[in-house]
Amino acid sequence: MDERRIEATLRAGPPDEPIYQLGALERGLAARTSEAAPVVSVRVSRGRLLSPMSFAAAVLVVAIIIGGLFASSRSGPAASASSAPSPTLPSVAPSEGAIAQVPAALVDRWVGPVRPIAGLDSEPTRAALDIRGAQFRFDAGPSSPTDLFRSALASDQPGTIRFSTSARTGGCELYDVGTYRWSLSPGGTSLTLAVVEDACSAREAAIAGTWVHTACREATIDCLGPLEAGTYGSTDFDPLGTGASRQLTYTVGDGWSNTLDFGTNYFIRPTTDYLADPASDGNDSVHGVYVWAGTVAAEQREDCAGVVAPDVARSADAIATHLATLPGLRTTDRGTITIDGGKGRVLDLELEPFFSSTCPESPGLPYLPLITFADRGSAAGTWGTIRGSRQRVILLDVAKDRVASVWIDTSSARFDELVDLAMPIIESMHFEGASPSP
Repeated sequence: MDERRIEATLRAGPPDEPIYQLGALERGLAARTSEAAPVVSVRVSRGRLLSPMSFAAAVLVVAIIIGGLFASSRSGPAASASSAPSPTLPSVAPSEGAIAQVPAALVDRWVGPVRPIAGLDSEPTRAALDIRGAQFRFDAGPSSPTDLFRSALASDQPGTIRFSTSARTGGCELYDVGTYRWSLSPGGTSLTLAVVEDACSAREAAIAGTWVHTACREATIDCLGPLEAGTYGSTDFDPLGTGASRQLTYTVGDGWSNTLDFGTNYFIRPTTDYLADPASDGNDSVHGVYVWAGTVAAEQREDCAGVVAPDVARSADAIATHLATLPGLRTTDRGTITIDGGKGRVLDLELEPFFSSTCPESPGLPYLPLITFADRGSAAGTWGTIRGSRQRVILLDVAKDRVASVWIDTSSARFDELVDLAMPIIESMHFEGASPSP
């Protein structure tokens, strides 16, 4: 077997290799053939959950999270829904030139709006293109086949990419060929695929259009990382409790990053803070916009456990009223704001100078739990405030007994500047399918 065939085999990986274990090799192989190798984030599975925020000296003046709140909503693609094994790739590989020409800039995971896909046993809940060197798969969610639209990839001409089906899924037949023109946004964060022709109409319906790359510092997470100016949507964030993708959309200017995207929480931070953060996931420091699903008031306990406060209704007004009565919390009521056509309650918060209570996870640091999370059950922690931080919270009724809370959170010294930068993003937010309770 010559070097090119060895390279093609390495790119493809074992048939059942999890997608997220392949990125580093593919990027390296693809970059070998590039005139100028781009800086590309590496995807490798670390096999762990995100940890709570640390209490290192660098973050003593910002709010903290108690408990393992950053548990991913998935650990990787689920097992295939198809009982029959996928056929192997053709014994005749693409030409050596075609393998070499797969553009390194396209080797990535790209996410976009969920589209209907005919022939699946269940509706897709995610839409992601996994371009893996010389191989492609489409991720439609955990209940869909892992080999959906699996294809061999080649680039016969500049600006085009060719898909050749290597699995009979999603309505495609073996060796169905589709050719697409591709283009990248100026910053390389968005990919547009325009069909030239495709023998598989289901694949064309699923992949044609514009996609955004996932450049998350935390492996296995579909957060987007640094963003160009534009409008973006969530993948796993679940404020309505429906499990659907892209429930939150928003618009940012240059200089922002999406740094987490879980069912319970979605973070948007200034890119400079995200990239400078010493943690592997880029979220040990707190400075940005933090959106939480299933927000409920937290009971005040000595152990600071995530227990729901009794007799506080699951509504924006009730939670706002509760926060305003907490001893030791200085609260400024900013009234109401209209977000996505609905009214939200706005409060500015900081600890009173005399407040001194701490929590087991915050030794020596005054900490006041404020909210916990209905969707996390016994695994819920709390989101609160510590000495030296300031916060603005916008509480929104997005469905019956469902509150989403949006927090501008940082140190006291940076608060006013961050509010000016963050409020336009918050005011642009749209919660798809929201039906605020009266």
